Amino acid sequence: MSRPHPFALLVPESWRRAHRAFADILGYFWTPCPLCGREFGGHEWRDTNGMIAATPKPDGTGDTAICPTCTRAGRGQRLPYITFTEGE
Repeated sequence: MSRPHPFALLVPESWRRAHRAFADILGYFWTPCPLCGREFGGHEWRDTNGMIAATPKPDGTGDTAICPTCTRAGRGQRLPYITFTEGE
């Protein structure tokens, strides 16, 4: 099992520019989350023990990674800045 990079544990998640620079320098991906649109990097899975959280692609061709925020929301954590409407 892989572990989150120490940078992701030491630098607050809200420091997006620092995380973006880190991802660019070390070659991690940086992409928008397909669920919420928030950009995230491949080094940020502190809440999933370093494992990639994914959701099926709409076209059925496999899975796509989702951000740590959506991962926590999907595990039932109530996050004040994420709201879901009925039917989502």
